[in-house]
Amino acid sequence: MAPPSNRLFVTLGPVELAEAQLAARTLLAHPLVTARWPDEGALALVRHHEEPLRGELTRVLGHSLEVGRSWARLVRRPSRPSSSRPALTRTGRSFGRRTYATLCLALAALEQLGPSTLISGLVEEVNRQSGGDPTLGLDPGRPDHRDALVDAVLLLQQRGVLHLVDGEPEAWSRDGTGDALYDVDLDAAGRVLIAWPSVLGASRDPAELLVEHHPPTEEGRAAAVRQRVHRRLVEDPVVAYAELDPEELAYVRQRRGRLTEQLSRLTGCTVEARAEGLALIDAEDHPIGAASFPGGGTVAWAALLLGELLVAAVADGAGDERPIDAAGVGTAWDQVVDGYRARFKREYRDDPDRLLVDALEVLVTHGLLRRPPEGEAAGGVLVQAALARYRPRLRQAVQGSLL
Repeated sequence: MAPPSNRLFVTLGPVELAEAQLAARTLLAHPLVTARWPDEGALALVRHHEEPLRGELTRVLGHSLEVGRSWARLVRRPSRPSSSRPALTRTGRSFGRRTYATLCLALAALEQLGPSTLISGLVEEVNRQSGGDPTLGLDPGRPDHRDALVDAVLLLQQRGVLHLVDGEPEAWSRDGTGDALYDVDLDAAGRVLIAWPSVLGASRDPAELLVEHHPPTEEGRAAAVRQRVHRRLVEDPVVAYAELDPEELAYVRQRRGRLTEQLSRLTGCTVEARAEGLALIDAEDHPIGAASFPGGGTVAWAALLLGELLVAAVADGAGDERPIDAAGVGTAWDQVVDGYRARFKREYRDDPDRLLVDALEVLVTHGLLRRPPEGEAAGGVLVQAALARYRPRLRQAVQGSLL
């Protein structure tokens, strides 16, 4: 791993700074950048600004940047364990355990298959890698197994690890008899899954993901707190004061100017402060940690419509997060269904309750709703202040608070 650079963004001119900030936002949104992912110019941009990017990302966030022949990889240290940023299937659903396991086995198989492969050959090698374990092997006769493999393949194709030469993977997913030929970027494939050393050890404690490697001095502890807060702001749609520990809250209260300066310089975004917390807002007026919301498609727009009604339902309450019970959620959803069911995709027109589940998952994933602790208010949700940002008449809201 290359040592941190001494060249920082503060040394760049206006044009170079804007380009480097774009490269930083790209890496934060897409930690693996290849010749094709997320677009054809991204890797060249990262390469051009590699030295200041490496220095700034290390100093501000505690991340490290590695750049290879056909890839750039941001090795991120998480601010906290989270299940809110899953890989997504081709239909927008979160990867399940089987799909994650299949992705890992597929990457291991690619190391053995060389610079090109057919899907059928990949299936054979995955089954060999699984060592006969029926819980890991792929049975082409099972639709869930086929879907898991194709979702893994399409993720790798999207990220430039696999390049489709002929055929279509969806044909194989339909009945297991079609096929597709891929060229493989083995260099990039080796960088899809990467983690800090603690992940690779024998520990099963998620807290070890958060171990900071700073000197055991007052300055080292301060750097750990600072970087942890910065990471929260680039990872999460909103950082609520109530979720910060005492050291983190003290840093935000006492060093907000420094926080704003460093994150704004790194990302080109604005730190927005409200009564309930902070958010890092990009040029499109979205929190950087939720740039994909609301997005497009039935699920995203149903989530947006439902969110507006949930905010309205709790507008007279008190607190940074406000509860609404299962009946309240149902009433709001009935209004969405009554007004927009004809515009749902056919699968959701026939099963609107399924769309409700998917819409709630989107809102929870983006930190706009939170589920109550297990055993409390089954079916209800806790509406977060940040959800009010997505109301159509947000700009008429009272300044200083979102809810």
